[in-house]
Amino acid sequence: MTALVDKDIKKFIKLGIMKSKIGIEDSQIQPSSFDLRVDDKMFVIPSSFLPINSDIDTFLKETSYEILDINEGIILYPGNVYIIPILEELKLPINVFAKTNPKSSFGRIDLLTRVIADKVSHFDYLPKGYKGKLYLEVIPQSFPVKLSKFVSLTQLRFFKNDSNILKDKELYDLNKKFPLLYDENGNKLDIKKYIHNNGLYLTVDVNHKLVGYKSKNASKFIDLIKKEYYDPDDYFEKIYAKDEKLILERGSFYILKTKENISIPVDYSCEIVPIEPTLSDLRSHYAGFFDPGFGNGGKKNMKGSPAILEVRTSDHNFMIQNGQRIARFEFVKNSSLPDKSYGVGSNYFLQQGIKLAKFFKSK
Repeated sequence: MTALVDKDIKKFIKLGIMKSKIGIEDSQIQPSSFDLRVDDKMFVIPSSFLPINSDIDTFLKETSYEILDINEGIILYPGNVYIIPILEELKLPINVFAKTNPKSSFGRIDLLTRVIADKVSHFDYLPKGYKGKLYLEVIPQSFPVKLSKFVSLTQLRFFKNDSNILKDKELYDLNKKFPLLYDENGNKLDIKKYIHNNGLYLTVDVNHKLVGYKSKNASKFIDLIKKEYYDPDDYFEKIYAKDEKLILERGSFYILKTKENISIPVDYSCEIVPIEPTLSDLRSHYAGFFDPGFGNGGKKNMKGSPAILEVRTSDHNFMIQNGQRIARFEFVKNSSLPDKSYGVGSNYFLQQGIKLAKFFKSK
């Protein structure tokens, strides 16, 4: 498949393929994605669902516990399922489909968000030619959060054609032109050790003194419009590994990182497969999407950044070891060079080491 970029998205807006009742802002357009915003009301429902045979408005009228106004902001609590209409609507061409991903900052606080659409039997997927409204399922899992209207929790990506992700040989060839992986000292890594099954398998770093963070049972909410406001010690405990091993406790949430630094060429996009059953039953990432230019800002002399892993365990403990494969990264070709690449202005531009979400003070 071919991933569309910012100039394509701008054309879509002009053609009315994407519209919003309050207009669209330039700040919503990213190098190869578009930020979707929540509307001003929210439905509390008894369970997650997919609207395979119904329209969502009808389902919500029949099943929601209550309808809440979020104009002034409202607290969402772990254990509850919320559905929020999205401001933007779509009228996709018959040769274009779309995917959605949570934005990185919200994945880093264990906030599960998934887009659903009328009579679509998949989360975070909009088939070719889809016309209609979009809705966001929001499930806090570790912390209460305060949500205000028009906040963007998720991003939309457009694709043409049904061609596949890059195959192993294509990844080899791409790496010859533009090195994809480096160690923490900026040395190129032998790509042969990482390419398998049409992807790059990166490994987990549990070698440093501080290897990550584990979420606490915090009762204080996180306001999703704050930046560098909260003390991270109120929400996370620091994790230190012994003998390059770490036991991830069941039902817990961790922030970890890859040993490798990854660098995405500006004419490609990349996505983590969230669950890779041949490696573990961990969820290794929520946001999952890496913009063109991640780890280099469009400059070849920059030596990549580690991928931050948003890891949620299943119903049993799982031990990870330093250098163990933890996630598969898939690449797709972009339709063209974006007008801008991932870089300055991003909260995580050229991140090194473990970095928590933008809501927390740096220490």
